[in-house]
Amino acid sequence: MQHYFGIFEDIHKLYEDKIQNIGMYDSWFAHFYNTFPLPPEEQEIYITKCLQYGKEILELCCGNGRLTIPLAQNGFKVDGIDLSKDMLSLLDKKVEELPKSIQKRIQTTYGDVFNLKLNKKYDVILLPATTICILADDVENLIKLLNLIEEHLKNGGCFIFDYRSLAEGQEMSEIMSLCEKSENYTALTLMQDFKNFSPGRIIGNFYTQIEHADGRFERVMTYTDKKNITDSFVNDLFSHSNLGIAEREKIPIGHDEWIFTIAKRKSECYE
Repeated sequence: MQHYFGIFEDIHKLYEDKIQNIGMYDSWFAHFYNTFPLPPEEQEIYITKCLQYGKEILELCCGNGRLTIPLAQNGFKVDGIDLSKDMLSLLDKKVEELPKSIQKRIQTTYGDVFNLKLNKKYDVILLPATTICILADDVENLIKLLNLIEEHLKNGGCFIFDYRSLAEGQEMSEIMSLCEKSENYTALTLMQDFKNFSPGRIIGNFYTQIEHADGRFERVMTYTDKKNITDSFVNDLFSHSNLGIAEREKIPIGHDEWIFTIAKRKSECYE
C-alpha cells in the first residue's frame, strides 16, 4: 500500500536510502508534535464544554499534554492515559515546570485505552485531536471502548470527542511548513493531508530535515493513516454501544471543519 503522495512521494524516492522512517509519536516526531500549537478554538470549546459537566476529567490518548495542561490550569483535575512513552515523557517534563498547585491536578498513566480499567469515575472523558479517526479501523474494539467509557462516567457525565473532515471536493489540504532554529539544530518540517488517495482514508504525510550543530544531517519521514470519519459512521458506531449522541457542533478550524460531539448514556441523552 502506498503511504506517500505528491511532493512527499518525490522526496521519499529521491532520498530513499538516506531517509529514516519512524512512527508519528516516536523520537523526532514526538518532539515535532510537541512544538505544534493547540488550535485556540479547540482549547476553548473543550474547556467550555467541560465546565458544564464537572471538574474530574479523564483524557484518553493525552499525548504530550497540549490539552491536559490548559485544562489543569483552568482548575480541572485531569487523569491522562497514553500508549506512547515518548509523548508521556514530554508531558511529564512540562508538568515538572508547572506551579505545584497545578502539578497536583495532573496524573498520567502509560497504557492502552482499549484496555481501560480504572477504579474511578469521571464527570467528563475526552478523546481530542481527531484521535477517533485512528482508532476507528478496529470497529469492534472501538465499540468496546465506548462501553468502557460509559462504565467510567459518573451519573450525568459525558464523553466528548472530535473528528475532522476535509471540505467537500477537497482531495488534499494545503501544504504546511514549520521551521525551528536552536543552538543545537535547525529543522524544516513539511506536512500535508491527502483524502481518498486510498479510498475512505485520510493519509497525513510528514517530512523533516534536520541539520545539527556538529554537522550531521538527518532526513526523517512518517505518515498517519486515518479512517475518513463521517456523521453516518459515528451514528452507526454509537447505535451499537451503551452511549448515545447528545450534541454535535461544527467548528471551522483552519481550512477544515471539526465536528465536536458530546455523548452520554442513552438513558440520559436526547439527540
